[in-house]
Amino acid sequence: MSQGLAIGGLLAAGLFAPALSPRIDQWRREIEDRGGGHVVVVEVETSADGREISFPADTAYGNVLRRYFLEEAFVAQFTASHALTINYYGPEGRLHLVLLNLARGGEWGAHREALLGHELGHAWLYVSGFRSPEYAPAAPDGCLAIHAGDIVQHILIRQELKRRGIPYQAYWIQDLERALARLEEDGSPRRQPATPCETAQRLAMWTDVRLGLSPEDWAAFGRFDSAMRRTFPDLAEVVEEMVSRLSRVDVGRRTVYRIALDYVGARLASAAGF
Repeated sequence: MSQGLAIGGLLAAGLFAPALSPRIDQWRREIEDRGGGHVVVVEVETSADGREISFPADTAYGNVLRRYFLEEAFVAQFTASHALTINYYGPEGRLHLVLLNLARGGEWGAHREALLGHELGHAWLYVSGFRSPEYAPAAPDGCLAIHAGDIVQHILIRQELKRRGIPYQAYWIQDLERALARLEEDGSPRRQPATPCETAQRLAMWTDVRLGLSPEDWAAFGRFDSAMRRTFPDLAEVVEEMVSRLSRVDVGRRTVYRIALDYVGARLASAAGF
């Protein structure tokens, strides 16, 4: 637990839930019907340093959330994200807790439906039998489970968002434009050693772009790919290998999905130095 971490708004299960668009609410109900649990969307406030965390006092299953926010590694993952989804099964029941990071709301606020759709996609896969690697917040390689799962799951989530008519590319590209600006501003390969989690995150982002976008979707696709090759030349071969393998298989088949998860997890672990 982080020294001095303060968590507010932690009462027993209540009734608070943010308003959802019709498409998102329909998907929420389908997840609950299929999985027999509850989907809860939670708006979470965090201070700039991540030491103060709060959410509405009447948030359902706040007692469960508190356990996660007492884990320093989980707090670090959450504050670095726009949103996270916790798939939980315990004495309180089967829960899918979708956490929105309001501290970064300026980056996603105009694309709330796309962000929620993406997070519900993870819950949908969970109840459909396509589970991500087990995440252990306290484990040194906890972030590996997140990034390995994302690379494979995002392929299926993009397919489902398209099927449901939930636009997602504008939100994704907006985020990538920020990353591209930072890459081009740096202008040269990085010399400071990256942590394993940073390397895994870069591999996941780059592989995601190569699998899910094209120059027709995003005018700056080529610039982004060139900037990544220039800045992280040691990662290019790994990305090429993963893109080649994943683009040739149908991860919508459960057996193939599991093989793909194992392959990506091992490849990330080796390349990132876990």
